[in-house]
Amino acid sequence: MEWRSPLCLVHHLYVSIQQCVQHWTIYISGTLCMNPVHDSGSRFLNPSKLLSWDITDTKKRMKSEGMLTVLLYSCMVGVLVASDTPTLSTKDASLSIASNHTLNITCSGEQPVVWSWPDPVDDRVSLNVCNESLYCQILVLSQFTVNDTGIYKCYYEGSHTASSVHVTIVDQSSPFVSSASENPIAVSITGAAAAGNETVIVPCVATREDLNVTLRTKYAEKILVPNGHSIQWDYKKGIIISSDQLRVFEMVFCETTYNGQTYRSPNFIIVVIEYKIFSLSMDPHPLVQKAVGERLELTCRTQTSFNVRAQFKWDFPSMEDKRTIQKLFKNGLQNAQEYTGSLVIEEVTLQDAGYYSCTVDTGGMNKTETTKVIVHEKPFILIDEDMEKEIVCNKGEHIKTQLKFTSYPTPEVKWLKNGVLMRHRLPFILSINHCDENDIGNYTVILTNPMTKDFERHNFQVFVHVPPHIGEKAVSSTLESYKYGKQSTLTCTAYGIPAPVNIQWSWQLEDECTYLPQMYNAGKNPYSCSKWRDINDQHGGNVIEVQDARTDNIEGKLKTVRKLLISSANVSAVYKCTATNQAGRDEHIIPFHVTRGLDVRMHPRGRLFERVNVTLKCIADRFTYGNLMWFKRKSPGARSWSMHACGNLTNLIKMNQATIGINGDYLTLELTLHNISLEDQGHYDCVAQEKKTLRKRCFSTEINIHAQKHPVIHHDLKNQTTNVSETLEVRCLATGLPDPQVLWFKNSDTLVGDSGIILKDQNRTLTIQRVRKQDEGFYSCRACNELGCAEAEMYFTVNGNYAPEEK
Repeated sequence: MEWRSPLCLVHHLYVSIQQCVQHWTIYISGTLCMNPVHDSGSRFLNPSKLLSWDITDTKKRMKSEGMLTVLLYSCMVGVLVASDTPTLSTKDASLSIASNHTLNITCSGEQPVVWSWPDPVDDRVSLNVCNESLYCQILVLSQFTVNDTGIYKCYYEGSHTASSVHVTIVDQSSPFVSSASENPIAVSITGAAAAGNETVIVPCVATREDLNVTLRTKYAEKILVPNGHSIQWDYKKGIIISSDQLRVFEMVFCETTYNGQTYRSPNFIIVVIEYKIFSLSMDPHPLVQKAVGERLELTCRTQTSFNVRAQFKWDFPSMEDKRTIQKLFKNGLQNAQEYTGSLVIEEVTLQDAGYYSCTVDTGGMNKTETTKVIVHEKPFILIDEDMEKEIVCNKGEHIKTQLKFTSYPTPEVKWLKNGVLMRHRLPFILSINHCDENDIGNYTVILTNPMTKDFERHNFQVFVHVPPHIGEKAVSSTLESYKYGKQSTLTCTAYGIPAPVNIQWSWQLEDECTYLPQMYNAGKNPYSCSKWRDINDQHGGNVIEVQDARTDNIEGKLKTVRKLLISSANVSAVYKCTATNQAGRDEHIIPFHVTRGLDVRMHPRGRLFERVNVTLKCIADRFTYGNLMWFKRKSPGARSWSMHACGNLTNLIKMNQATIGINGDYLTLELTLHNISLEDQGHYDCVAQEKKTLRKRCFSTEINIHAQKHPVIHHDLKNQTTNVSETLEVRCLATGLPDPQVLWFKNSDTLVGDSGIILKDQNRTLTIQRVRKQDEGFYSCRACNELGCAEAEMYFTVNGNYAPEEK
């Protein structure tokens, strides 16, 4: 028996007793009738009245009250011992019936019974009372058809446990149950099942269970054979198969061979019912602003799988208002289908402000997007008063300052630099890449409301800080010797912004520093010093005087100059010039080698190039030294521009083309190298012998020769356009060895510095101030050295007809 909870058992007992009393009619001594007591409008006994029946009339006809007790007791015992399921007239689990014949099944039990049968229900079904037991019904179905195939159930009233039989139609032409329609039967796979591996039934029902049935595809010609696991066959249900095997096909059917004949079931079309939502977007998102009276339109767009039906639901502040218009559109894409929903409010009010949500629902999945709607009373524009007014940028860095303002609608933007309209790529950001001196100025932004034409403006003052650069570092020179006792001046010239640049001098004895020949060969400072002294600490050094710094306009730039005056060259030392400002620092090392009695001079000085003549002159005190000779070293030896004991001379090659001479108290030996080439590069020693001790002293020097290079102009000049009265600056970046001379031409005429036309940086920068219309034309820069020339040109266009005063 089926287990029931106590509460269910009590209820079941109560109902059963009531039905027992309703249906029993006991005749004692000729007549005795029990009439049930009901609540008004109810088919059930009221338990509260069960023990308070008005049985006055009944008692009069009963021999004793024990008769009522026997009646109730009998009903209760009958209920408790009743079977859980009714009994069918057939013991078989399945029946087969020929088409158009009548189905007749009897169901009996110890309680009232109820029948259920497959849909559709029609008037061919009838239920008749039978006499086999107290509770008995006969189900009669005439003219049995294919649509009547299925499970027929009989169960006790109020119970879910049933006795059932599977009834199929016998078709002499096929063992499969045929379809009532010639159209394919749809087999649906939901989105969850199509994506996963759930079971699906293809209902090719048969009349026999001893068939070998296979599932075949109609177009792909694939055969799926039941294996008892992923594919199963049940003649009452059909083929039971996993969804991932089935969803790739469009149409299938079952097939079997019986008595040597092949039979096919009806066709089944596979319908995959999807629900997946690929994406959902809302436009505008995430914020939209409107003014009172304007039209608001929000669009919600979703992309879904095919075979999906999507519905949109909007949630917004004024949902109860009938002013809104909602629309839905469908559009097929290549790999998906797209639904578009729109919400329109023709004239918004302040009450329409708030959050607007759009939810798309496909039945198995939903997504929501939300946007915020702000409604302003009227258009406006307001710039943040706390926005910075001064911006400082170090050279080479970037400026990116966001404008701070609130407005509706988005304002029109106009930028000016120093009062002149300028193009600006990012309308609401002051952006400057790689700051330099040309970016210094006053920047003005003007924001205009396009609806009201009200405007606000804000000024930015941009300052560019440029780290100091010492000009003397750019002049490459060989190490020089300074005559003992002579006066010398060392100069340090620095440019930087802000100016003036702070320049400080320091020094260290040459002997306390380390000389690095490889650094000298690379054109860099060869001295490494670690114990720098303040310039005012002159103990053990030369007598010096530090001049005050001054600022001069040099090549169009404000530069700081500070000089160091050495009144008497007595000690070899190394001097350092350090320039600092808020943007950084720079330093320049100046070797100061002092010689006495033996010295070497070279002409020309500075960088040496191929195909020039070079003269090395060795100068010696003729009362101290004699027997002067020039040698070239086979390999580098002592450091350049220094006097030292010669040591072994076997590593030296004597130069016989030197010329001896006398100049007062000094002997001179000149070595001239004609039309030098890279082969002449190397270390040269002047050897002098002390007359008293006969010891040989050497003074070493070095010749570095640079291969000549044809002039090259880097970065071709680009055509430029500007307005009348503006300033134009063009750079001609030319290199070559020797350093080329740069000339500028306008329409083939040579340009020279004049009022309003400035040539600086050794003519590499052309500046035209207060541009006039007549400045328009072809401009070219030509860079030339001994190997030839390089040239680049551009066309300069001037907009406007206004011509200010002549330059």
